[in-house]
Amino acid sequence: MQSHGNVSRELLEEQSRLLKTYMDKGEYVNALEVAEQLIEMEEKESYWITVGYLFTQMGEYERSLVAYQNVLRLNPGNGKVWFNIGYSFLVLGDVRRAMKAFNKAIRLAPDENFRKKAEKGKDLCLKMLKS
Repeated sequence: MQSHGNVSRELLEEQSRLLKTYMDKGEYVNALEVAEQLIEMEEKESYWITVGYLFTQMGEYERSLVAYQNVLRLNPGNGKVWFNIGYSFLVLGDVRRAMKAFNKAIRLAPDENFRKKAEKGKDLCLKMLKS
């Protein structure tokens, strides 16, 4: 049995499957509980991204920002997370911070399609600031 620290690989895989099941069913509160347990067992960027996504789905944008900050602590170059931060700030009405996040997302975009998506977010911010 291969383990990560004191946690078995099998337990991590079992919890990951449970997380996916809850997410597929739209049971976000249960999924969040499992994701947080996974982070306690093994802190990974993907788990924090999932927590941020779940909070976004639940309309808890301030809490999604906290999760995304943890992603950036592990990987500051994650362009997709910068986009998610921009989206959360935009929903919260902080257009200037949203635009800064979208600018980072544009610079760090993993591909052309994603860069265009981030540019649309930035353009929306510019329109909002002009009105």
